Amino acid sequence: MERVTVDPQEWVAARDNQYVYKDEDGEPKTITKEDDYPDLPPKQEYWDNSLGLGMNYNRLLYTGAYTTGGYHASLGFNLHGGVFGGEYNYQRLYGEFKQFYSPLSHTTLGYRVMGSKILGETPSSSKLYLGGELSLRGYDVRHVSGEQQVLANFEVRQRIPNAENLEAVLFYDVGTVDFEEYYHNYGVGFRYNIPVLGQLRFDFAWTPEGGKPKFNFFFGEMF
Repeated sequence: MERVTVDPQEWVAARDNQYVYKDEDGEPKTITKEDDYPDLPPKQEYWDNSLGLGMNYNRLLYTGAYTTGGYHASLGFNLHGGVFGGEYNYQRLYGEFKQFYSPLSHTTLGYRVMGSKILGETPSSSKLYLGGELSLRGYDVRHVSGEQQVLANFEVRQRIPNAENLEAVLFYDVGTVDFEEYYHNYGVGFRYNIPVLGQLRFDFAWTPEGGKPKFNFFFGEMF
């Protein structure tokens, strides 16, 4: 059960860099990110109640704090609204598979493939987003959204001999929300493990459009 508050003054991305909302008559209105917001409604609040079911199969192998082999698979679905109440009725299906292989003692190759699909009437705040440190590292958070999503991430992880807390990474990310336009980025990064605090992740990503790299900081591996 979740009560959702949507503040139109805080930008929420949508497909084609637009924000879609309903006016007082229930008619959809669309603006772009670059527009001003004189006609936006006040904050909207609604209940988004759901029930989810998922399953995981974990065969990952670890060397210290690092994942060095094996695979992990997960499937699930969430039911929103309907008999559970709430403003919107929709379902979300999702799946993920990731695998790792270490051809050398300090080198690990890994990839993750994941996808989601939303069925039914979906509020803008609950759409599927790509962009940011957890999906496409070369783009801003919520760069693009839709009612379906496919994402793939690839990494080469190189642990530094005689410096067990340090790891260097090369990566490539690709994803889409409509199977018509695909977003790509590549980059480099490093991981540093701090006792008690955990792993710190630093990534620098570039997109095909060029320009300065986008910096990402997060705790723990991306996958």
